[in-house]
Amino acid sequence: MNFFLQFSDSWFMLKLTTVYNIMLYITGRCLYSMHIAVIHIVLQTGTVILRLAVFPLFIYVQRNMILMNNHMPIVQKLQEQFNRARRRGDMLEGMCVAAVMCTL
Repeated sequence: MNFFLQFSDSWFMLKLTTVYNIMLYITGRCLYSMHIAVIHIVLQTGTVILRLAVFPLFIYVQRNMILMNNHMPIVQKLQEQFNRARRRGDMLEGMCVAAVMCTL
């Protein structure tokens, strides 16, 4: 009789331990899923905030690049005049061309 009680107690403890392990597994998986979901939400929110913060800078850079491309032929022509004046040794014309380049 004593052996039967010991066997049934150990069987009950094994079953209880198994149920406990299953509950721990399910709880752990739920917490892990919530943790991953929070990480994804934080990453997505951070990405949106960063893109919104950088967007005006992007517009500013694009606008200046367009202006630079529009002025590039004039700047190249003035650089060529400046180089010619420098090769000739004409300091006055070089200074005049440099002044015009500075006003652009």
